[in-house]
Amino acid sequence: MNGNSLFDNWFVCNYQRLRNVFGRYLYEDAFHDAYLEMKKAVLLLEIPIERFEPYFFGVYKKCKSRCIYRDSRYCFPDNEHFFLLMTEEEAPSAEMLAASDRLVYDILLFVKNRYPQTDYELFRLKEYEAKCSYRNLSDYAGISASAIHRRINGITDSIRSHKGFSKRYAHVNIQ
Repeated sequence: MNGNSLFDNWFVCNYQRLRNVFGRYLYEDAFHDAYLEMKKAVLLLEIPIERFEPYFFGVYKKCKSRCIYRDSRYCFPDNEHFFLLMTEEEAPSAEMLAASDRLVYDILLFVKNRYPQTDYELFRLKEYEAKCSYRNLSDYAGISASAIHRRINGITDSIRSHKGFSKRYAHVNIQ
């Protein structure tokens, strides 16, 4: 049996134990890179089987530091970074924000005055505040999800067919 197949058999038999040795500090990419480097080393250097484990730990340590160095070369900015890079023209104006806020307020007032309180609350939770799923709304209200879907779609259709809201919406979107 050549050294390569001996190493493969040793690695298969000890795979889980080696992973457990590193525990939660295991660096997955480095672990598999170490396997590949160790496989090359076994072919070239003819390492005896009793030296596989300590040699593997050394190779893993080297691969882990290489992977950490490679990952540290990149910067992953958060979403706030891109928000700060936005130009002034992309941000909506105060007038447009005020117009859209008034439109939202008027739509919610329309729904509150025209529909029962439970329908108003379900619509507000689905469309404006929490963006809840129909399943969550069903759990909240004790009504089937399909019934909630029908109620909210009925409200949405009445808002879309309301001429005053559709004109104002078009005006807010144009600006």
